[in-house]
Amino acid sequence: VIEDNAIDIRGEAVRNTAWLTAIEVYATEVVLDITVTADSPTQTEPFTAITFAPETPTQTLTIENRDSRDSKLTMSFEGGNDDQFAVEPAEVMLKAGEGSTVEVTWTGADTADGPVVTSLKLSKHLRVLISADITGKKATLEVQSDMQMGLIAPLSYGGSGKGIQAPLLSKKHATVTRVVSFGSEGAFQVSIAGVFTVSGPGDITLEQPLKIASKAAVPMRIGFAAENAGDFELIVAFMGPDFQTRFMTVTGRGVNKGEPHYLHPVLDLPSGGYVVDYDGDGKESLVLMGHFSHTHEPKMSVEKWTYSVNGQVVSSGVDKDITDEYETGVYTVQLTIEDGEA
Repeated sequence: VIEDNAIDIRGEAVRNTAWLTAIEVYATEVVLDITVTADSPTQTEPFTAITFAPETPTQTLTIENRDSRDSKLTMSFEGGNDDQFAVEPAEVMLKAGEGSTVEVTWTGADTADGPVVTSLKLSKHLRVLISADITGKKATLEVQSDMQMGLIAPLSYGGSGKGIQAPLLSKKHATVTRVVSFGSEGAFQVSIAGVFTVSGPGDITLEQPLKIASKAAVPMRIGFAAENAGDFELIVAFMGPDFQTRFMTVTGRGVNKGEPHYLHPVLDLPSGGYVVDYDGDGKESLVLMGHFSHTHEPKMSVEKWTYSVNGQVVSSGVDKDITDEYETGVYTVQLTIEDGEA
């Protein structure tokens, strides 16, 4: 049993028998299919975002576990003004297919003198972005909310990583006075020349406010140069006195040389990795699910799923999940996915 980063090996003693057990543990990052919704979100992708006002200091979030596995979520606030918010309950246990609600409260509403921001972290890659302000403002500042990047690791920060331009736009005059970031450390660098640079969690009050004229754009550069393979993310919040706080999210995947750059197969087996032949007829139906498989490459999608059982291909095509009947025994299952570039 693997839970909370601990491996617990459980077994029962058998008398008069000697046992030699070899255990190999392979770890991969599996993103559970859990969704969070709010009654009045300011954005829904890639993360749900909510905003508070003094007259409405509490909001309800609905969390649904659409996965086939049970999941325990321990929630905490991260970044910015995390000491001004509370969540109740702070831990929820979600059975497969079930949901729950939690209440988020802006506890610092009575003493706030301007906009505040933080994030509610539910798991490694699941957050709710939170902003609050003492006065209502319009969303005049525009940012590209979801950007995906990739590279081959390792490489030195500032080396031959990927870089893109993502300008800040404003429908009306906007004044940026504070930039708050949270997420991965050192994998990304977001900067506006001569104004600010963030490369991980941080909270910057600009010495000189950044003034963006009506219908104007300010160039901003985003660099991705992770030193190691893995999945990374950085959320940047732009704040000011004359616009509603805006969030920008950048995600990236670094892979080792020779590995597929973006494809991420996810093979979902029955709970525990086995099924039980309760009726004793020597066979049982087994469902193999690969529909959570995905690609991190922008504008690409998984187009082919190939299942092999004990080295023999049993399905290859557009079927994401397959069901078949097997005699009792031990089987090795392999899932291979392909995108449009094969």
